[in-house]
Amino acid sequence: MADWDEAEAADLAQPASSMPSYNEPRTSFGAELKDAFKPTDAWVAQNNIFLTDIREFYKERCAIEKEYAQKLSALGKKYFERKAKKASIVSVGEEPRVTPGSLESATMTTWTNILGEVENLARERGRLSEELSLQIAEGLKGVQLKSEDMRKKHVTFAEKLLEDRDKIYSDLKKAKAKYDECCQSVESARRKQETATDSAKAQKHFHQYSLDMNNAKNTYIIAIRVANAAKQKYFHGDVPLVLDSMQNLSEARTRKVNELFTLAATLEIACYDRSKFHLENTVTAVARNDPVLDSTMFVKHNAGGWLEPAEFAFQPSPIWHDSDAIDTSDPSKVYLRNLVGKSRGELRDMNATVETKKREIEGLKNLRDAYTKNPSLGNGDEVVANLLENQRAVTILDSRRLALQIELDTVHAAVGDLDLNSAPHAFKSASFTIPTTCGFCQGTIWGLAKQGFVCRACGFACHAKCEMKVPASCPGQVVQKTSKKDKRKSKAAGIAASDGEEGPGTLSRTSTQSSVANSVYSNVVNAARTPGSPRREIASSPFGMGSIERSLPPAATSKGVQTARVNFVWQANDETELSVNEGDEVEVVVADDGSGWMTGRIGGREGVVPASYVTLNPPPSPSPAAPAYMAGTTHSRTLSISSMASSLRKKGPAVAPKRGAKRLKYVKALYDYEAQTEVELSIREGDVILLVKEDQGDGWAEGEIGGVQGSFPANYVEAVDG
Repeated sequence: MADWDEAEAADLAQPASSMPSYNEPRTSFGAELKDAFKPTDAWVAQNNIFLTDIREFYKERCAIEKEYAQKLSALGKKYFERKAKKASIVSVGEEPRVTPGSLESATMTTWTNILGEVENLARERGRLSEELSLQIAEGLKGVQLKSEDMRKKHVTFAEKLLEDRDKIYSDLKKAKAKYDECCQSVESARRKQETATDSAKAQKHFHQYSLDMNNAKNTYIIAIRVANAAKQKYFHGDVPLVLDSMQNLSEARTRKVNELFTLAATLEIACYDRSKFHLENTVTAVARNDPVLDSTMFVKHNAGGWLEPAEFAFQPSPIWHDSDAIDTSDPSKVYLRNLVGKSRGELRDMNATVETKKREIEGLKNLRDAYTKNPSLGNGDEVVANLLENQRAVTILDSRRLALQIELDTVHAAVGDLDLNSAPHAFKSASFTIPTTCGFCQGTIWGLAKQGFVCRACGFACHAKCEMKVPASCPGQVVQKTSKKDKRKSKAAGIAASDGEEGPGTLSRTSTQSSVANSVYSNVVNAARTPGSPRREIASSPFGMGSIERSLPPAATSKGVQTARVNFVWQANDETELSVNEGDEVEVVVADDGSGWMTGRIGGREGVVPASYVTLNPPPSPSPAAPAYMAGTTHSRTLSISSMASSLRKKGPAVAPKRGAKRLKYVKALYDYEAQTEVELSIREGDVILLVKEDQGDGWAEGEIGGVQGSFPANYVEAVDG
């Protein structure tokens, strides 16, 4: 590097207009900034301070390189020691049939070369650390000290110029004050002359004061000219000179810093060049590592015989002696038929998937071979990863496909074709918000976590554990979906059984649809009755469970209505439930029958609410309320007729949500879908559908279009703003 003082003196000797330019036209601080010494000085000072950050950076960089060199060296030594311990195991395995002696595999030899070059790389990094510390960090410190010293000299120079200028300004102020004083004296003499008795003496004083005033005036005017000249020189000569000098100082410092930046990069490039040489040695060693050599050495030291494991065989239970023949009794055939149905459907879907995957695997193999033969194509890791993933998937699918095929072959060999004269149910998993009777075991299904299944065609419901035991005797589409408009017409014509109830051929697609369709009372019809006479309700089962006729007492009058006070806010999750707020008074329509739910009514709205959310009020009169559940039923696990009727009540038209209420959700159809059964909903691309029930994990959602509700594939729609 050139000596700082000489370079600086050369820079400062040049006027701003003659300085060399880089990419931008050179500007002059003196010509552009005028009276801006203070901000310029502050800027130059901050740039000098900034050199501390740069120097600290290189000092930390030196520390990092030194630490890296030490850690890299320690890492190489550590793995040299590990290599010595594992050389035999890696070369020929843990228990070779032939000991390798001092031989090492080709990979182990390559690894030894790599660790040796790592030691060389560590030494190169240590050298770079020393060079950066001595030549860069210390060089920056020298530049900072000298630049700051020159800046302070400029500050002293500027302060002297300002002091001289202010002295001239002070002389001007004094001349002005003297002139004003003389003017005052002349005025006083004039006034005295007018009133003086000795006019000659007064005239003499007035004349003397006038001469002094004129002299003071001339001195003041001269001081003005001097001050203006000094101002002109200060702002257009002195200050620009100092500013240009400060500019030269700043630019000279920047050039010195640029030289150090370049030197730092040059030192690092030299380090990389030396490191590249060591890395090229590594590449040469790796090129000699033929993968076949390792495989050959391992096989040579581990070749031996192998015995295939014995076949599995049926082992009778120690407490129940039986043969290995498949049971072909009628209940077992039901299970086997359901098993065959599931296996055949899964196998059909799986065959298409496997064939597609196999074609993908062939293409990936060809692509992998192309990457292997021509590395210039890029990194083939993603191809290999995709190939492995597809092979893994196909292997798993093939294993499952083999198991399914063996299941089908085994069952067919034992009982023949079980599909003849069968009508399997189209089950889908479902949740049950109201206790529902299992159509198979007559037990109760109740829960929000997919407790059972519902047939899409006939509405038959069963436990998850009973699914495989249900005979394949689906009656098909036993219900006919009716629009709300038709329901209203039927009601006006007197066809509907009672106010707010649906006709026997209507299936309501709400969250309680499956439970109601499967309970014993799937069709509710009120017999003709006169006021005050008992109501008669007849319930029939679509699954051969017979019918039950019940008599209900007359409904309680308004004077004897049982009410309850709401203790907590409850937001309805579907249309069978009733939203209530804390403090509401609810009319009890059906009391809690042990399910934890009661049916209530508020202002014409009716639905179920949790019984634990309300407190029953004392009856306002001795008139008894109508019981919600008749104890004399022949089926102890069914719901009350009133509760079931409330679940079948017609849903009112959708309205905009009130402030603070739960918003209605809408979805938009992306594709056309034609309903396959009467409980499904046909949709067309672009339809906006009111979402009644979201996908519960089975891939189906429920919605409403034009008063008609039904299920549709959840992936055929997308959410839209309500």
